[in-house]
Amino acid sequence: MIKWITGLVIPPWVKPLLFSIFVVVVAWQSFNDGVKHEHDKKEAADNKELVKKQQRILELTTMNRELERKAAEDNTTINNLYQERTKNEQAKANSIIHDVRTGNKRLFVNVKPPARPSGGSETSGIAAVRLPSDATTRSELSDADAEFLISFASEADQVVNQLQLCQGKLLIDRNLSVPDLQLVPTQLESKD
Repeated sequence: MIKWITGLVIPPWVKPLLFSIFVVVVAWQSFNDGVKHEHDKKEAADNKELVKKQQRILELTTMNRELERKAAEDNTTINNLYQERTKNEQAKANSIIHDVRTGNKRLFVNVKPPARPSGGSETSGIAAVRLPSDATTRSELSDADAEFLISFASEADQVVNQLQLCQGKLLIDRNLSVPDLQLVPTQLESKD
């Protein structure tokens, strides 16, 4: 059988054709290997970049969640402070109103003295006392007026508390730090 193959005569044009086919196949395979290598290299670089981006997304998500948690804590603190101030304000107002009703506290206002006729004689026979024109005297408020003014002042303090609550929430929403949640203490004062 080998004799038959060795006995075959190959025409001279087949050898260059086979060699050309061999060269084309080798060149084609080398080209494909190069393209595959470059593709794999680019894909590896893309995967590295994708991993970096995913890590950055994870970092940003974690940071955002932490900011949200802190904002929720600050909101809770501000709400609790507001509720406490509102309760304290109402208790103070009720206490002062109770003290006014029981007579333990009295509220006064300054009033001008009644105008005296100038130049006439006193009918009572007592020498007239000259008061300066800007002199004032004190007068006690009625219980109803005192309660109204105390309630009105308490409502004004509650409005201040509400505004401070809004300011605190606005600062939190803008991701600004709230320097002092104990903003301005409100006090309801009265003079005995």
